[in-house]
Amino acid sequence: MNNQKKILSVVLALMLALSAVIAVPSGAAAAQVDLAASGDADQYVYTDKNGNEYIWEDDLSEKPKIVSVITEVHNVSSELVLPLYLIGYKDDVCFDGGDKFYFADSAFDTVDTDIPITSIDFSQMESNFGVDRFMDRIDHFMEACPALQTITGRDGVYEKKDGVFCFNGTAEEATPDEAEPYIELNSGRLYYSVSYDSCSYTRAEGLIGDVVIPDHINGYPVFNQKASGFKIQECPELTSLTAPDGINFSVEGCTQLKQITYLGDRPDISGRYITDCPSLERIDTPNCDELHCENGLLYDGSRLVLAMGKSGDYTIPNDVTVIGEYAFSNCPELSSVTIPASVAEWPRAFYGHKNLKKVAVCNGVTNIGFATFADCSSLEKVIIPESVTLIDYRAFHGCVNLRSVNIPSSVTSVENKAFCGCGMSEVSLHPELTRIDTYAFGYEMDGDDYKKLEGFTIKGVKGSAAEEYAANEGFTFVTLSGARLGDADGDGEITPVDATLVQRFDANMKISVDEATLMCADVDGSGELDVIDSTLTQRYLANIAIPYPVGQLF
Repeated sequence: MNNQKKILSVVLALMLALSAVIAVPSGAAAAQVDLAASGDADQYVYTDKNGNEYIWEDDLSEKPKIVSVITEVHNVSSELVLPLYLIGYKDDVCFDGGDKFYFADSAFDTVDTDIPITSIDFSQMESNFGVDRFMDRIDHFMEACPALQTITGRDGVYEKKDGVFCFNGTAEEATPDEAEPYIELNSGRLYYSVSYDSCSYTRAEGLIGDVVIPDHINGYPVFNQKASGFKIQECPELTSLTAPDGINFSVEGCTQLKQITYLGDRPDISGRYITDCPSLERIDTPNCDELHCENGLLYDGSRLVLAMGKSGDYTIPNDVTVIGEYAFSNCPELSSVTIPASVAEWPRAFYGHKNLKKVAVCNGVTNIGFATFADCSSLEKVIIPESVTLIDYRAFHGCVNLRSVNIPSSVTSVENKAFCGCGMSEVSLHPELTRIDTYAFGYEMDGDDYKKLEGFTIKGVKGSAAEEYAANEGFTFVTLSGARLGDADGDGEITPVDATLVQRFDANMKISVDEATLMCADVDGSGELDVIDSTLTQRYLANIAIPYPVGQLF
């Protein structure tokens, strides 16, 4: 079996040598990885720069973390050098072992005893995970490798003295350039890391003008570049970016960036990765038919992925059914937004927007999504229509300037922390609201904890979920009569009939509703029923903003 593995490694090495000549940056170790010769689909082999082979596989007990275990070591050298990452392939599918892996207790049972292991080098690793696990079992591994003298980690060297490994902390500190290699591009730098036979970009600085990101570095392909791993930040003179196939990035604070072009089939684009770029006008994806840019909006079908350059009062097009996470992260001057009735999903859509002051949700929307307006610190007014039934988890969490809100009778559930950290001192709740989750009202953030607001008041009907929540949390509860502002006929709903009754009363026409009930339609609180109250009710029914809480209990 060992001979088969060695023959396979030789064949693979010859194939690579004939197909490409790969330049290795100074100080970087190239490594060839492929399926283990055993044919086991869950096992892979890594070969270090000294020709030593390591059979590895996923450690399922460590899930969901990406952790692997080296089960066998086949050595042709006494010096073992661990890679930055483990990776393997089967049927062109990549199996990523990550940068966290360790030696199984039996890993050294396969070592050639004629070539005793004298050193193990973990210094290339991006974390101390591997060396820490090794040192935790050092007594066992000293029995397996009695000739072992040095173990090198990221932070120093363990040396064996009098049969015991001692840490001397003398690992030589690399200069910044040596620690993180880079290439120069458009007066700036692209920093990268090398692992096995490919590279990954890590960050950029000082990029100027129109930049095309290379897909190779010194002959190495840039492999499977995820947006979360390559950060382009604070490049104020950058005007455009072009990303070849397989290269994604996050970009933040590039104030003059106007256009991004992705040449890959399915780029990773979202407001999570493209933020604070207020000059952005267009994103092109010529090889991806599903994504298209139109009027400063990037669409994926009817899903709004990203908005660019929207400011002031903006109405989202009525063909949008989903608003993606952080979709408005590049619209810092947006102050007011209207959400169309077509929107069915919009989690985190405006998360953390610092200048948004007003939101009008059109009748037809059924939910205020998960963390949709969380940490919108300038938000002062929200119009929630009668179609909404759910206000989801953390929907308005941290909206410190939201001092009042009219929750319509259609809402049956307010989820965990929905209004935590808001500026409200009281709230009126309808009896139709049957679920009020933990920290939904009356709490503020205190570091990582939640602190109850002193003097917070909940108004509602006796026997309702509002009264129960107030009692459980120790808040003041004020009983309301059950009448609703604007409800002239007392049927519990605001309809055109209510506006008509006010008009008939103002015209001295005969009506069958007693005056006490009719006075619930005194929307402006003037003490008189007149055409102003009728007009305000009609505006409310047309979903036009008015400064009165029509429909609220009193």
